[in-house]
Amino acid sequence: MPGLKPYRQHEGVFGVDYQLAKGLAFEARYDRRRLDYAIEDSSIFNAATGSETFVIVNPGKGVNSTFTGFCNFIYGSGAGSACSSPSGVYPPNNTIPAARSYDGLEFRLTKATSHHWFGMFSYTYSRFRGNYTGLTSSDLSDGGLGGRNSPNNSRAFDEPFFSWNDNGGSSSGLLPTDRPNKFKGYAYYELAEGKHTSTDFGLFQYMYQGSPVSTFVDSGYSYGGSGSGGWDVYPVNRGNWVDVTQDPTTGQFNVSNPYVRRTPWYMQSDLNLMQNYKVGERYGLSFSATFTNLFNQRSVTAFNEQIDSGAIQSFTSPGGTSCAGTSSSGVFTATGYPCYIASGVQWYAASMTPWGTAGPAGNLKNNLNNSLAMGSPVLLSSQYGQPMYYQISRNIRLAVKFTF
Repeated sequence: MPGLKPYRQHEGVFGVDYQLAKGLAFEARYDRRRLDYAIEDSSIFNAATGSETFVIVNPGKGVNSTFTGFCNFIYGSGAGSACSSPSGVYPPNNTIPAARSYDGLEFRLTKATSHHWFGMFSYTYSRFRGNYTGLTSSDLSDGGLGGRNSPNNSRAFDEPFFSWNDNGGSSSGLLPTDRPNKFKGYAYYELAEGKHTSTDFGLFQYMYQGSPVSTFVDSGYSYGGSGSGGWDVYPVNRGNWVDVTQDPTTGQFNVSNPYVRRTPWYMQSDLNLMQNYKVGERYGLSFSATFTNLFNQRSVTAFNEQIDSGAIQSFTSPGGTSCAGTSSSGVFTATGYPCYIASGVQWYAASMTPWGTAGPAGNLKNNLNNSLAMGSPVLLSSQYGQPMYYQISRNIRLAVKFTF
């Protein structure tokens, strides 16, 4: 790719350390990180062939910095190009760059080993925001079951409109792993029972504020029956949630104003016990038991965030257009090729500008109630807002170690 830049971020750290007493120290750190360049795959659908060509880019930079420039780079220019619009309607020419910003302030108190024990306690306040979660995606909308492990291959920038909200702006916001308040600590105590035996006790405690829950919905197309439709956008921005209800008789939606909703606090206690035996001058035998999540706490770690049903093909239709095409009656007709019958560039214009005139949430509500896919309102997922993942249950690991 011409002009492709390597992944880069810049970071600034400032800190102070102060010894309060012998063996007791206080530390404070401020960490500021900003993303400069990410590397991801991206494409634009060719309405003439019903296919897309993925290329590796710096999202929002270089050849990917404008919609027209990126489209011409892939398909070429000219009146018959996939980048031309017979209606003369074009989307905003800018694209949304990959963004990730972290600010964190940590206070830490550390006690060195003395009187048979040592420990640490820390509190961190942080903010984590943007539209790029990292090399491995933590977006629940990505991969069908939430996130994917393959690097540089997230769904976030596969299509330009994935980065836009229902009001014609960037959908950047709080990222899935944002937890503003974090408490953690540990303590170890050694009980000397005799000349050749000792017992170590270790306790670890974590308390993390819940992560944000972000409403997403398929826009213009979906892969019905695949769980997540794969054409997901964050209509009211990342980190925001809307309560949604659907009248069982008319199918009409009611949508609340966006607000920040989080999972419950994540709290976990881990315990480690180790019995040590010294055999002569050279040998040692130890038995240990590690209890992860000692009290078997089962907090919800993720809620289902997808409005539209994953069981059938159901999606919103910004501007009365879709990626999947319509029949003469205006009812969705499957073609097997997203954006094939739709007006190509005109679809991007509709999806990257306000979906209506009602503003945030109102634009979403109008589109939920008018879907080309169904010829009627979108089908609400019965799992929307329901628990999806839980904290891992208690685990116990036993070990024997012989030292020689």
